[in-house]
Amino acid sequence: MARTIIVEPLRSPRPAEQRVEVVERKGVGHPDSICDAVAEEISVALSQEYLRRFGRVLHHNIDKGILIAGAVAHAFGGGRQSRKMRLISGDCYRLF
Repeated sequence: MARTIIVEPLRSPRPAEQRVEVVERKGVGHPDSICDAVAEEISVALSQEYLRRFGRVLHHNIDKGILIAGAVAHAFGGGRQSRKMRLISGDCYRLF
């Protein structure tokens, strides 16, 4: 099936011309940042192993990840982790 790409001119002011610009920033502890960092490390290690074994980097899809939140019991001055986080890497959409 052919896909059509439609490009339209921007009708609103450019961001530099607006009084307010809303930007989402994700720090190092954000689940997306954690998944991206883990996926990058896996891809680098897998690429190095492919080079070692086969002399070239083979195709791989390690760009998907899901970080499933854990749980804690909060307490004054501390707390207790009641369920660990889970990280699933790979073709996660097939799991759900």
